[in-house]
Amino acid sequence: MNTASVRIDRKSENILREMTEREHLSRGKIIQKALVAYRRKCFLNNCANAYASLKSDSKAWKDEMTERKAWSSTVGDGLEKD
Repeated sequence: MNTASVRIDRKSENILREMTEREHLSRGKIIQKALVAYRRKCFLNNCANAYASLKSDSKAWKDEMTERKAWSSTVGDGLEKD
């Protein structure tokens, strides 16, 4: 496994130490989990911002609703699940 070193401030180090003791995980695993959670949070925030922007444009939002309505008809297509 490739590794890298990063510098963190004392407060972050204390938080990391506390979490490793409480969660019984390595520092690397805690950092990895934190980064994955942060990436997910950023993605969802970006999605929310994009929808807010879309909704603020009445024509674009109307087009979106029209497209959703067209796609919703495929749900009841009568095909059974495998």
